Formats: sequence, structure tokens, C-alpha cells
Amino acid sequence: MFRRTAFIAIDDLGAGSSGLRTWSELKPDFVKIDRYFISGIDADPTKLEFVRSILNMGRTMGCRVIAEGVETERECRELVDLGLDRLQGHLLGRPGPTPAVVLQQVESLDRSVVTHGALCAEHIAVYVPPVSPDMRVMELVELFRDTPACLTIAVVRDGRPVGVVRRDELFALLTKPLHPEIYNRKPVSAVMESPTLLIDGQLRLEQASRLLTQKGRARLTEEFVITCDGRYHGMGHTLDLLRLITEQQLQTAKHSNPLTLLPGNGAVRSCIDRLIETNRRFVVAYFDLDSFKPFNDVYGTAQGDQVILHLASLLKSTFSPRLDFIGHIGGDDFLVVMRSSDWRERTTKLLGQFSASITSFYAPEHVKLGYIATPDRDGVQRQFPFLTLSVAAIYSETLGATSADAIAQQLAHVKKVAKQRPGNSFVLRMGERMIDLMPAAAPAAVPASPTEPELLSINMMML
Repeated sequence: MFRRTAFIAIDDLGAGSSGLRTWSELKPDFVKIDRYFISGIDADPTKLEFVRSILNMGRTMGCRVIAEGVETERECRELVDLGLDRLQGHLLGRPGPTPAVVLQQVESLDRSVVTHGALCAEHIAVYVPPVSPDMRVMELVELFRDTPACLTIAVVRDGRPVGVVRRDELFALLTKPLHPEIYNRKPVSAVMESPTLLIDGQLRLEQASRLLTQKGRARLTEEFVITCDGRYHGMGHTLDLLRLITEQQLQTAKHSNPLTLLPGNGAVRSCIDRLIETNRRFVVAYFDLDSFKPFNDVYGTAQGDQVILHLASLLKSTFSPRLDFIGHIGGDDFLVVMRSSDWRERTTKLLGQFSASITSFYAPEHVKLGYIATPDRDGVQRQFPFLTLSVAAIYSETLGATSADAIAQQLAHVKKVAKQRPGNSFVLRMGERMIDLMPAAAPAAVPASPTEPELLSINMMML
């Protein structure tokens, strides 16, 4: 830790004495995360979640978060995607009297990173000229009278906000006997609210809303200070914040499945195309219920919807909300874009949970029989087993997986292979091979082309 004239910084957060208690007590301007948590962050979900949490805490406290030890382009992309304020490491330049940055490499990296377009607090900031804490109260009163639409003014010293003055509170104070004589010639610092709530401009709107609520500042007419890099950026209005959040939620709902409220086709395609553009590795998995139509014929669509909601709940509880993307592309079809390193274990776990829970949706007499009987598509009475799941997956580096539409076409064939297997199935296409990933089955591969009859034994390569 070190202290300079105007700033406090903590070095190597997460190592030695640089812990959360020190951070909480000092309230520094900068925090540098220890390089242990940065090294290999692109392949370690635990480190990714740690850094994300530190970044969110930094946003809440108005603190800049720096990542040190950035040595690979994949690490750099992950950190830029998270929204780290500063990066440091050999990738950008080695130590020297005059640190050099490989500008061409950085520019190439910038072009490869696609922003998510999430609305942040800075989007609702309105610049209202601040005042100095040394200004006389009588001058501030005149300023409020000259600008009747202005309800709150920030008090700023050297670019950094130190408080606010609210019109109503100030005028109420000055209506009391003798108070004008007492306060008019005093500096604004004598009547300002301090400390005031500061909202970092990079906070997502939902985070800013939670912070305002926690601070007890949820009045619709309330205004608050928005900062960027710790410096005054403008004023925000609670009503504008709530309006944008509502618009954002309506926009999300418009493109979501009405039953599960999960993202639909458009959002799934955008997610896949964005990952391809940024050269990320991932696995796309298609989840499809087997014999779902006979189930609906016997129990009705209302009970069928309950099964779909149950599957959606299992997907949301199984996969990582930070690394994986879950979409509901219609009916009983779901698609998961998986970036978790343990994606295979997560999927097999979900299949086991589904098998263990699905009997609860059947009548006792059907559970006893172990099947349901109903006419098939040709009108012939048939016995159908209980619902199972077919999972068809494809690795992003498979030849031809160049876009979301191209991946959808390749998945169609993988789905046919998965649906032909009895019970739950889990088939992955990796390169030219189709790999059976069901735990009960021996690892085996079949050719991607249906014209090749041979079977090949292989070892599954973990991504």
C-alpha cells in the first residue's frame, strides 16, 4: 500500500496483508489485483468469478480496479470483456525506463472485442456545472434562483465530488429566523451534504438501482452524483434510472420466450456470433425432449408447460450464469452456449437430475406401468416410455462452424444421431468425429458423414 498527495492505492489485493478488511478501512482510489488471480483467468471459472466480484465491489465503492500480470491475449480479452479499468503486464510492455506498448497488438485486440451494449449509469448522466466548496452560500442561492429547473448541485474540489446541495433543503434552512444572516457569507461546505452517495458511471443500471435502494435514496425526485474515474461526470435522476430499467426489461421480454422468459433465437444467434468474432472457444448444446407430443396428448399442454418450466429451471441451476448462455428457441427446444471448463460434467449432472425427477409429472398408474399408451402420429395405439433428453452438441472449432446459422445446420445432423439412441443421449461433434458422452456408454465415435460405416474408439479430450 502507498499514499500519495491525492490518491490511495492498494497493491496485490488478495495476497499478504492486502485483504478485504484493508480495502474496507482505507477506501482507496485504486486497487490492484494480485497476479495469481489474473494468470490463466481465461480458463479458470473460479478466478473469473473472483475478479468479477472485486470489480463489482470497486464500482460500488468508486474505486478503480487494476489487473496486473497480463501476459496472454486470451487473458487480456477476458479482462477487457469484464470491464477492468486498467491492465498491466508483459503483453502490453515489459519494465523499463520508458515503458513501451505494442500499439499494433493493442489496436488489434481492441477491434476483436465486441461490447455488449449494456446500459450503464453514465448513460443517464446530465452535466450540471458544479460549484466549489469555497463559494459563498448567497452566491449559490442566486444560482438556484437563476436556474429554477436545477434541484441539486454537486460540490467539487479538484474535479472530485465532495458533496451536494439540494435546493429544497437549502431554502428550508434559510427560511428559519436569523439563518440567512448566519449562513449567507459562509462557504457552501457549511451547508452541503457530506459524504454524498456517488454512483460510478460504469455500474449497470440494475447495480446502481440496488445501491440507491440500499442507501435509502429511492425517492423518485432524488438526484445523485455520477462519477467516471473518480471524477465528477454529471447528475443522475432516480426517475430516469427507473424509466431506463423498465424500457430495458420490456425490450428483453419482447425477445424472450413468453413461458420461460429465457432469451429467444435472436439473442442466441447474437451470442454465438459475438463469441466467434472474438475467437472464443465454446460448445453449443441443443436440448430436446423425447416423446414430448405423446406426453402432451395424454396430460394436456398445461402439464407439458410444467415440464418445460422444470427443464428450464434445471438448466438455469446447472449452468454458470456468468460463463454460459441459456436460450429457449421454441416449444421443448433449448440451446445452451457453454464456456464453463466443466461443461461435460454439468450436462451429465443435468441428465441425471432430469431422469430422477421426471416421474413426478406422471400419474401413479403410469409410474407403476413404466409407460403411457396413446395413438402415434399415424393413429396407431402405442406405448411410449417416460420423457428423456437428447443433447446434441458441437465444438466451436469444428470445421465450418463459422456462424450461428452454420452451427445450427451442423447441429441438425448431430441431433438426428442423438435422437436415434434410446433413453437420455449426449452426442458431441468435434472436428470430423461424433462422440458419445453418456457416462454409461463406452466412449465411442461414429463418422460425421453417414456414408462411413466404421466405428472408432477414441479418448474424449476435455476442453
